[in-house]
Amino acid sequence: MPFKSRFDLTDGFDGDPSNGNEDTMLYWKTFSQAADAAGYSRQLGGIHMLQGNVLGLEMGTQVGHLTLAYLRQLFGEDNLGQEPVADVLNDIIFGTGRDDALLVAPCVQGSPVEVYGLYGDDILEFNDSGECGRVSLFGGDGADTFRVGARAIIQDYETLENIVLLQETGSISTSIADSVTTVLVDGVAVVDVDGVWDESQLNIAFDNNLFR
Repeated sequence: MPFKSRFDLTDGFDGDPSNGNEDTMLYWKTFSQAADAAGYSRQLGGIHMLQGNVLGLEMGTQVGHLTLAYLRQLFGEDNLGQEPVADVLNDIIFGTGRDDALLVAPCVQGSPVEVYGLYGDDILEFNDSGECGRVSLFGGDGADTFRVGARAIIQDYETLENIVLLQETGSISTSIADSVTTVLVDGVAVVDVDGVWDESQLNIAFDNNLFR
């Protein structure tokens, strides 16, 4: 997802037009990463405070789900976009913008759930084997840890982040379909990771303390 950033100043961004840095291309894998970066840049520039960024990201996500639900109703298209959450106040979990020790995704029947770590080094967890809707985990900016004991999708995994499987140790393999990498343990799918990833690029560990 490229965004071209231009600084149209007479002498370039830093007063040296010869180095070409007034014409910069920025890349993000997801819109959520782009939104995080946009807010953080304003914090660094002294325009916004952290809490303003966090609240803005929360409201933007909620408005997006409400808008999609309204458009589905307006056009009678149930397949328009990915399914929005049923309750924007309870089915979307947000971090504080700092290091969050644990953000737990709830199990909601009949509705997807999203968890956003936002900024900081966060721990996101889903470990409910009930009849739950689709669970999406967004770590955001920072080195995050995803603790997964039930099927979920990690939307913005970055190399060297941690995936901890809350189960007994087994043999790991992967399969790829529609640009999503599925991690299997002993042939059973346990977690999905958005994007095409080689097994060696995924930092996967087991936490089987629950079984001792």
